[in-house]
Amino acid sequence: MTRSASGLSPAVLVLVALVSLFTGFGLYYALTHLAEPGQPPAPTAPPARETAAPRALLGQRRPDFRLPDLDGRMRAIGEWDGKVVLLNFWATWCPPCRREIPLLVDLKAQYGPRGFEILGLADDQPQAVRDFLKAVPINYPVLLAFQTQGRLAARLGNRQDVLPYSVLLDRQGRIVMLRAGELTRGQLVTELERLL
Repeated sequence: MTRSASGLSPAVLVLVALVSLFTGFGLYYALTHLAEPGQPPAPTAPPARETAAPRALLGQRRPDFRLPDLDGRMRAIGEWDGKVVLLNFWATWCPPCRREIPLLVDLKAQYGPRGFEILGLADDQPQAVRDFLKAVPINYPVLLAFQTQGRLAARLGNRQDVLPYSVLLDRQGRIVMLRAGELTRGQLVTELERLL
């Protein structure tokens, strides 16, 4: 039997390569496709970036919409006209959404006095959102988009229905940024400093 320079036979090397390949695939699948028990799988998103397909939306005025808040009161997007608004589609069962929330809370505290608002558009049942907010306080309005999230998000460029998904509006309600995936501080701060 021949041996490689490492002293292992070719059959052993092939076996090690196959085990490594299947282990890597299993880990990738678990991290990207499995959700917490009893929860739907979180759609996977590419790294946060401007989405290519809906670039035609940039510069256009945002659509009008109304969604209920956690008290069942209907809120219209027009209530926040005149502010720079980040529409952030998220869900309690979405790990990157949960990781993004502390950044959003911090930026709302920092830039809110200058006219920045965030609307958390939750793709979740009301009780799941209420339970989540008991553990993770949020300093911006949360609206329930679970019945319309797919349609509204698609109108705003999220054709793959990924979470988190963010849309930044200027003070005139024009779309100035579309991002699929988790946002970074640098991405938002650059835009906010330009708009506020």
